[in-house]
Amino acid sequence: MGNWSLVGAIIYWAFTQSYSFLLAGRLGLSAVADVNAIRLMLMPAILLTVGVMSLLGPTAATWHAEAGLALLLRRLVGFFVGIGLLDLIYLAALWACRDWLLGTVLRKHVSQADELLTLWTLVAIIALAREILQVALLVLGKAKAMAKLVALSAIAALLVSWFGVAWWGAPAVLIGTVVGELVNLAGLGILLRKEYREQSAPIEGPSTVPT
Repeated sequence: MGNWSLVGAIIYWAFTQSYSFLLAGRLGLSAVADVNAIRLMLMPAILLTVGVMSLLGPTAATWHAEAGLALLLRRLVGFFVGIGLLDLIYLAALWACRDWLLGTVLRKHVSQADELLTLWTLVAIIALAREILQVALLVLGKAKAMAKLVALSAIAALLVSWFGVAWWGAPAVLIGTVVGELVNLAGLGILLRKEYREQSAPIEGPSTVPT
């Protein structure tokens, strides 16, 4: 599990950092600066997710040991709803103040700022759901399947980003990221559904014949 977790983490890190190199090579450093300026504005929501995830893993393992997968999934969904609502409140305030933050605080003009902010918001919400769901699979010891899924989602994201830059410009890398995160999220849902069905299936014991 440790080896496959490391492989998955390396692939995901490379995937999340690759957009800067792709943008720099195709559009120049100004495009990298624009995308990262908008990402900086979303850091409070991103850091909230990172902080909760560092505590949720051990807690989720305890829930699974005590009550099984069904209860674990219900509680994880509750976490997603709670953190998601906090994120949406912050993101709504961020959208209302976006011009002031860019012009007065950051003192920067960002091309396609509204499109980039919308796409980063989608990335943040989808990534939150993915982070929470993958906790359940880590508890179940499915690190190998998750590493393969991360590789598949990274390939999908990079393909969309590479070919999309010619059509959409800088937002293409975030569209690719959204596609990759959705592929990952869908795969996690399929794996969890399979595990849930296997654990919910009745155990057939030896038949007894009355004497």
